[in-house]
Amino acid sequence: MDNVPYVKLFEDDISPTTVQDLIDDIHDHDNVRLYFSTDGGLLIDTMALIDYLNSRGDSLTLILSGYLQSAGGIILEKFKGKVELSYAFEFVDLHLVDRETLNFRDKMINSKLVSSAERWNVDYISEWKKFYKLTAKEVKDLKDGKDIRIYRDRIEKII
Repeated sequence: MDNVPYVKLFEDDISPTTVQDLIDDIHDHDNVRLYFSTDGGLLIDTMALIDYLNSRGDSLTLILSGYLQSAGGIILEKFKGKVELSYAFEFVDLHLVDRETLNFRDKMINSKLVSSAERWNVDYISEWKKFYKLTAKEVKDLKDGKDIRIYRDRIEKII
């Protein structure tokens, strides 16, 4: 049964705990099929997860299930491996990167922190425009702070 894949279902927020638990769970398996749906999470946790998933190479297949919101859209765009859509996959929601104050002792967002988020957003819009084939209206909506939704039929053409 060496060729039987390990199947893992991830339907959670992206946080330090959920990312580490996922990594710990799938790490020792040579062939993983990861069913993935998320409401999103923090950027640093998302980047750590992307780094790990991409390090797996061909040993991991990402199967989109349900929906990808927020940071989930970043994962799809940055993941370099094989992607499939489950029957239940519906959409990807994208929005600009937020600045969270949860980890700042003084709860202040100063101009340097705001400018770093603005810089990330310029980069993300540019990358998303190419990857998700965003329309001019969708790019404008993102820049105006609106969320955009990309449905399954468009995702099928991307992956």
